[in-house]
Amino acid sequence: MAIYSLRLAPIGKTTQKRPFTAAAHIRYITRKEAVTYHMAERMPDAPSSAMRWLRAQEKADRINARVADKLVIALPRELNLEQQVALMHRFAEALTKGRASWYAAIHARGKDRANPHCHLLVRDRDVHGGGRVV
Repeated sequence: MAIYSLRLAPIGKTTQKRPFTAAAHIRYITRKEAVTYHMAERMPDAPSSAMRWLRAQEKADRINARVADKLVIALPRELNLEQQVALMHRFAEALTKGRASWYAAIHARGKDRANPHCHLLVRDRDVHGGGRVV
């Protein structure tokens, strides 16, 4: 039986110890020994490009802005990788209403085989109007 778990933490310009924490989080969640699959919408999919994009976004934000939200979501072990990818894509698109940028990395191999989960980074800004979405 699947056990549900979700953790949410904001990344804000005034709450982070160092600038560009959101970009650094992409490096962490896409490290080779952990990532099984990664995907993105409305931002670059390649980790290095996504990091550059996030740095530029943060530079443009106001001084006390919330840069992004990071979520860690447990995935059902009963689903195969293709099903987990589809589930996370649908969840992220529903959460952002198909208007905000997000990046997801699924960890489901090695030491995470028994504990599959997804790291989801959401930039809560409408890519066209700039307003909050989530």
